[in-house]
Amino acid sequence: MDASSTISTGNDRNNQGLPSAPATVNAGSIISTQVTPKPTVIGLYGISGSGKSFLLEYLRQKLSPAEFILFEGSDKIASLIPGGLEAFHKLDAQDKSNLRGQAIDAIRKESLDSGRTAIVTGHLMFWKEQDASGQLVYTSNDLATFTHIIYLNMPVGLISQRCLNDEQKHRIVMSHDHLRRWQETEISLLRNLCRENHILFCSIANADALLPKTMDLILHFQQPSTVESNITRIQAKLDEILALPKHDDLETVLVMDGDKTLTSEDTGVLFWETLARAQPSLVTGSPLHELFSSRLGYSEAAFHQATLLYEEVADDKQFETVCDAVAAGIVMHPQITSLLRLAAERRHIGTLVVTCGLGHVWRKVLERYKLSETVYVIGGGRIKDGFVVTAAAKAAIVSHYETPISMFGHSGTAPWICRCLRVLIKLLSLLATSRLGAGAWTKPYLKLWMMETSEHNRFFSRVNQHRVWTRVGCL
Repeated sequence: MDASSTISTGNDRNNQGLPSAPATVNAGSIISTQVTPKPTVIGLYGISGSGKSFLLEYLRQKLSPAEFILFEGSDKIASLIPGGLEAFHKLDAQDKSNLRGQAIDAIRKESLDSGRTAIVTGHLMFWKEQDASGQLVYTSNDLATFTHIIYLNMPVGLISQRCLNDEQKHRIVMSHDHLRRWQETEISLLRNLCRENHILFCSIANADALLPKTMDLILHFQQPSTVESNITRIQAKLDEILALPKHDDLETVLVMDGDKTLTSEDTGVLFWETLARAQPSLVTGSPLHELFSSRLGYSEAAFHQATLLYEEVADDKQFETVCDAVAAGIVMHPQITSLLRLAAERRHIGTLVVTCGLGHVWRKVLERYKLSETVYVIGGGRIKDGFVVTAAAKAAIVSHYETPISMFGHSGTAPWICRCLRVLIKLLSLLATSRLGAGAWTKPYLKLWMMETSEHNRFFSRVNQHRVWTRVGCL
């Protein structure tokens, strides 16, 4: 990947040369005012010559027409006006915008009525090299319709050669510097627009992987994930773990967060820092912080977008390499390590790491500590994981099972942690009153060990007074 594929998720609208959005766009109100069901509509974007039409024809051959409906955006526009594109080009800017809006509305309706996933080639802007800025051609209707956008961030040398060889469309050959500037501007603007309008965005910069990668993304996007379906997949994974023969005698499950709990580190942040050191051109800023600081917040959509960020910058081999490097530097709290090893010796205790961070990193960390055979990980980070772990998912895991569960976490991972603390204090009183020994935590009743940063020192002090348990460190 070249510098044009840099991941920077902040608001770059003030960058030099970045055009202002057209007046027809009202990005702030689109999602909230939409009342009809939103079908899955996937946009294929990229500057002229990036290969959108070629990709669309490939997809026509590979995807089932019973499940997918594909459109060349310009063809749809041409079908709505007598005289086709020739007549369209003679319209003024407002009439062109209105017709573009009608075209995407018609595509959305056809997708909704047929129940099929729509795939549409589109343009964000046109930009002549002699102009100081590009001409934006997206509409508010586009932002209200698209659920996903795949951006073809192809090498500018390849694009230039395609334009030179394209005798059918008679494209104007532009300098590499201008093509790269055009790409960077579009990617920056699209990232922000997508986050403002709850559209998932992924850029593909590897020309050799374009076809298989796009297919993987489309098949993934075809099945939109709801909060309920995501939790169902997580619970199915947990059922699979608990159904193992080694868990036949299970009475209690320890459920722990990973980042900021088993260690003081954040594996997601370390991933991007490690990648930035290895390939500085790929990363600017703090992608995860900027993502979760956007309008998406810590919503489920934000976690799906985080997964797409990982998919965007690293193929499976690169992802494995960076995860290896991150895992090698993780140091777990020694008290937690002792607890996990002690639990591993007891058949009636199971242990899970349920993390909003990178599940693959935590599997590697536990393997390094020789705990991977007894401590299981539920975490996301890649499409093939099948789910994302959110605060709601963690809560669902606790409430789904009657098996006694002890949870270790930190205050930043769940908004419901204060409610759990109230249960914790009641439990502490019970333990203190009962004068139970150090092995009391194995008894079959619910124990929620949720450590609020401002409370954990006081809590562990009280626990140690009654010799119920020992301090497990700063969580």
